[in-house]
Amino acid sequence: MKKSILLSITLFLIFGASAFAQDRVTLYKDCDFRGDRHPLYEGEYHDNELGIGNDQLSSIQIPYGFSVTVYTSGGFSGRSETFTSDVRCMPKEFNDNVSSIVVSKSSSYSYRHKDNAYHNSSYENPDMVTVYRDSDFRGSSQWLSAGYHNANSMGVGNNQISSIRIPNGWSVTVYVDSDYRGRSKTFTQNVSQLHDFNDEISSILITKLDNHSYSSSPKYKPRESNNSYDTGMVTIFSDSNYRGQNKSLGAGYHNHDGLGSVGNDRTSSIRVPYGWSVTVYSSGDYKGKSRTFTHDVSDLYDFNDEISSIYVSKQR
Repeated sequence: MKKSILLSITLFLIFGASAFAQDRVTLYKDCDFRGDRHPLYEGEYHDNELGIGNDQLSSIQIPYGFSVTVYTSGGFSGRSETFTSDVRCMPKEFNDNVSSIVVSKSSSYSYRHKDNAYHNSSYENPDMVTVYRDSDFRGSSQWLSAGYHNANSMGVGNNQISSIRIPNGWSVTVYVDSDYRGRSKTFTQNVSQLHDFNDEISSILITKLDNHSYSSSPKYKPRESNNSYDTGMVTIFSDSNYRGQNKSLGAGYHNHDGLGSVGNDRTSSIRVPYGWSVTVYSSGDYKGKSRTFTHDVSDLYDFNDEISSIYVSKQR
């Protein structure tokens, strides 16, 4: 009886702790998940809320279904990078150089795997793109949401992708160099063998073409719509989750009368390409309370329907 009770307690501690850990990311002061550590749940964290101190982060454990965006400056500004899998040691430019963090759960968090065998199976997630280390959708895999995924945030490793599953209505642009440079190609349907891009992908741009009509054929033709937008520019949307009226904005100043069909005090979400920065203001003429974003914002919360002027800059 005592052995049975002891075994039950041991199993509870192991699996209970494991399940609990799936609900948060963990920051570490040293590489290889060593040193002082601190858990972070979904949310936004300033330099005094990181638990291990400002400019002290060296590694992160990231459960499946989470993404972590780190910033070199406070207030979610400066250089940024998004990670969707464990980081044993932060890239040089971010190691001991992180001052604010955004932790998010993907829309498909409820699909998270219960073990590696499940996650590495050929299961196709209809709500996310899946990248595989081997051709024919085999080997280690990682689900990726819409957005920018650089060398250190693709889950299966840099220069390791051999096949990709792409849900109907999604677009995937692959690049042979990091930071979305070098030779590239765009796919809109499953790719069982990447051929000249096999094991040569270092960054990926994934786009979900919302509010379009697609045929059952993989080679869909988007319906003409005022909801199409330029993925190479900053885009503001009248509704959250990148829906409703939209307006693409180039680098420069955009006052309330230059926000197009979205209009004054009507912006609810923003697409921000990698290397761009967007500062929003609650009043016209770039006055009032403000905030700067360097990544996509699906819901503006305290700035929702309160933006009257915008400054857009291209950092690269």
